[in-house]
Amino acid sequence: FKQKTAYEIASCLVGSEMCIRDRLISYSHSALDGMSEATKAFINSRFACVFTGTVRLAKTVCDSVVTTWQRRDAGVETALTRCADLAVEMYQVFASLGSKSPEEIARGDGEFDIARLGALLETHKSLQQSLWPSIESPTIRAVYEALAPLSHGSFICGAGSGGHIIALLKSSATADAVTDAVRSCSSAPDARVVDVTLLL
Repeated sequence: FKQKTAYEIASCLVGSEMCIRDRLISYSHSALDGMSEATKAFINSRFACVFTGTVRLAKTVCDSVVTTWQRRDAGVETALTRCADLAVEMYQVFASLGSKSPEEIARGDGEFDIARLGALLETHKSLQQSLWPSIESPTIRAVYEALAPLSHGSFICGAGSGGHIIALLKSSATADAVTDAVRSCSSAPDARVVDVTLLL
């Protein structure tokens, strides 16, 4: 794996000394390619996607990230390093799920992995909240709060401040419960659950 600088969001970041080489593993799709249909169905049954009802240009948030990096604000390098670590940990959890047989999935052996993925989403969320508050908005926080009782963790996709939130659901959560929670979220009146299937 050749040396690669972290988060080359703009040309100003290319050549930075924030290298994450030692934290990245050599990714292959073998673990995911061997995933059983039962495991794929299980993961999708624990996955929810909510459109927040709002959108925002990614450039606005990316500019904020780049500016923070250029200033070398306290904690930025550590946070980006931790983000790289989280990517490795998430891959390892998916690999763990991919190694399970249909019988193990039927016994509920995948529940720990789903909970772990949710916890990693929450860790990533906390990192972003501490460094780039503009990624969030009152609408996004409201959807997070609505999903919290039903999920192990949730996270805004893309640049943030709009778009879609994904969540890893608890075993007790039903599709109807998620839909009802989002519909009853008065601070996000245009939010809605989106029917999504992960292509694993």
